[in-house]
Amino acid sequence: MAQKEEHSHRESEEKFAKAFRCSPQPFTLSTLKEDRYIEVNDAFELKTGYRREEVIGGTLLILHILTVDNTFLNCVSAVRIHPAPP
Repeated sequence: MAQKEEHSHRESEEKFAKAFRCSPQPFTLSTLKEDRYIEVNDAFELKTGYRREEVIGGTLLILHILTVDNTFLNCVSAVRIHPAPP
């Protein structure tokens, strides 16, 4: 059973990675605690003009890439209060 679950998990990760990379919409992954970029897709690079290497490790606010508004802050607060189960 463990092998089947591992295979299913791996397939799920591969699907997510493909959707993330191939999306025409700019997408980023960042840490919840520090809002530090850990990955960006090609569409993000095209839209912002930043190269992946310039962004990874930087924070949302320091790089001035994202305009933070109340909607964004409310979403981040909601995730911090109710994180996904492990």
